[in-house]
Amino acid sequence: MDGKLIGVTAVAIVFLIAAASLGYMYSSVTSSYNSLKSKYNILNQNLTQTKNEINSLSGELSSLNSSYNNLHNEFLSLNSSYTSLNSAYKQIISQYNNQQPNVVLSLAMSHWNDIAIENASLVIQQYAPNAVLHWIGGPLTGNYTGIQQINATWSKFNSLYEYVVWYSLVPPTVVVHGTSAMVYAPLQFVVFPFPTSSNPTPHELVLNVTEELYYSYNSSITNWQLSNEYWIVHPIPISDVAPGYTGSVYNATS
Repeated sequence: MDGKLIGVTAVAIVFLIAAASLGYMYSSVTSSYNSLKSKYNILNQNLTQTKNEINSLSGELSSLNSSYNNLHNEFLSLNSSYTSLNSAYKQIISQYNNQQPNVVLSLAMSHWNDIAIENASLVIQQYAPNAVLHWIGGPLTGNYTGIQQINATWSKFNSLYEYVVWYSLVPPTVVVHGTSAMVYAPLQFVVFPFPTSSNPTPHELVLNVTEELYYSYNSSITNWQLSNEYWIVHPIPISDVAPGYTGSVYNATS
């Protein structure tokens, strides 16, 4: 009996040791499981949060992409409008530039008309403040600078003749380069001198004039102004341009 008891006791002890070992192992595995489960829950929570952030960023990306598409379409529309306006602007500039020779020629014609009607106040309106009138030939020969001197010169011209008409021998030449322009014209002015004590019954005569007008564009007044004028004059009898014709005496009352 004692041997059996000892055997049973030994077996019991072995089982107890095995149970204790298994209990320890179970406890260790359970602890590891709980730790892994906690880590899994944390990772799953992080994954859910990351997915939510991805979904939010995806929404923002879609919104930005939509804004980009709208801005791109607006850019294309504006670029198309710019191209059209730029084309129209170039056409207007081209038309404007093409018209400038006519504008300058019109000013030159007006200048000669104002000389013919002997109105110095109108004549000087085209000159720039620092303009120079180069008068070559006749009693008024000289260079006249500034409005005051030019006005005085044309006033002297008006005091010499009581009637003036003009015509161009050939169409004037007009050249425009940017903000500079030149008009060249061979002109003839038919004039009737005022009577004087030495010539109480003067006859009409012709002033052969080679006219060179130099214009500069003044952007502040958006118009062309005379900067230099070369008035090259040579008086001749009217019979030189009309053979056989005898110049008449101008009668202001007729």
